[in-house]
Amino acid sequence: MTINQPPPMPAHQINPEDESHLHLLSVFHFVMGGLYTLGIGFIALHFFFMRMIMMMPQTPRTSTPVGIPTTPPPPVVPPEIMNLMLVFYILAALIIVSLATGNILAGVWLRRRVQHNLTFVIAAINCAFFPFGSMLGVFTIIVLQRPTVKMTYAANTRI
Repeated sequence: MTINQPPPMPAHQINPEDESHLHLLSVFHFVMGGLYTLGIGFIALHFFFMRMIMMMPQTPRTSTPVGIPTTPPPPVVPPEIMNLMLVFYILAALIIVSLATGNILAGVWLRRRVQHNLTFVIAAINCAFFPFGSMLGVFTIIVLQRPTVKMTYAANTRI
């Protein structure tokens, strides 16, 4: 007795489960990109508050008679330290911008079913950012490793 097997799936078609998983992953990559973009604003806000606090002059410990002009006290932190902090804040902002750009591009690539390897790399980088990046990265890697998804990506690169 022979079992009726369904015909093999063409390379350009994808089953509905993989389709919905890829769609959800693309949405979540867009969300992560948006969260990273909000992180850029947090970095800027943090820098300005830290600068305001650290550049505040020291309050004098002794009281001076009214009417006698005094020289303003020096800031708490030397300007060289603030310049060094600025470099670290700029580096952090550049890293966050690259993470946001990578996640947004991964979302676009997941929708178009192109750039399999680059999407995989971005998913692997996301694994370093616990907890949401780790979950998104692991689930993206799992879905990208499915043979049907690989066939779909291969069919889209030939077009």
